[in-house]
Amino acid sequence: MKIKLLIFDFDDTLVNIGKHVNWIEAKNQTINFLNDIGINQMIVDDTILDNKNYVKGLMNYQKQVQNTIKKIDLVNYHALGVLDLLYLSYNHIKKLDETKSVSFYQEATKILDNFELIGAKKSTLIDGSISLLKWAKSQNILIGIATNNSYESVSYSLKKLNMNKYVDSIHARYIPIYWKPDSFPLNSCLSDLKIKNKEAVMVGDSWRDMSAAKKLNLMGIGIYNDNQFNSSDTQTLIDNGASHVISTLKNLPYILSKYDNSLKT
Repeated sequence: MKIKLLIFDFDDTLVNIGKHVNWIEAKNQTINFLNDIGINQMIVDDTILDNKNYVKGLMNYQKQVQNTIKKIDLVNYHALGVLDLLYLSYNHIKKLDETKSVSFYQEATKILDNFELIGAKKSTLIDGSISLLKWAKSQNILIGIATNNSYESVSYSLKKLNMNKYVDSIHARYIPIYWKPDSFPLNSCLSDLKIKNKEAVMVGDSWRDMSAAKKLNLMGIGIYNDNQFNSSDTQTLIDNGASHVISTLKNLPYILSKYDNSLKT
């Protein structure tokens, strides 16, 4: 295997943004917005039952929810984060009117965009991220980012942390609803950089990252440690397609060198 591209998730993989976001307030404002336009608890219940594959991955991630799927409390139900509420609400509207679903997306994500930008202004580096990116560049490996964060928050954080010079392609939440676990952001990165699937590796902390990689037959490497803010656990990463799970980015060059013996560690 010749590795030419590393595609990274962003938050909790290369940087810390989420731990600086007030997710409770972001969720409350999102719920108020949804209620104002008529998307209530009953509608979300029905939409969940129409999106069982998506919710299955979510349930595996949120162990404390167990198998409760039919009774959804929009305020207290931990399996539904802000992004999940938006995803399910978007799918509901799309079934009724695809044109309205786009305008809904544009308005609804403004709330999340604002909160993420606040987080990006306080963002910090994940231990080992800069040294890893430097190593990748020394090996002539391209760097892509495929994230469910907003483009604005990613761009701000990259500039703040002086990471811009290492990144060759960014694919964020600017295209309506093509979010991981959909493979679209990863596929866009491959196309943009003209890299074949077999030449790329996906690195991320979430089941969504591994699931998206699996759909494209990309090698997926999960990262998990107790210091991360909102990551999937090791078994969930493996269940969704991770070939390896590492506890620190510092271990990645060694793992990759086992597949591409031209890499120097």
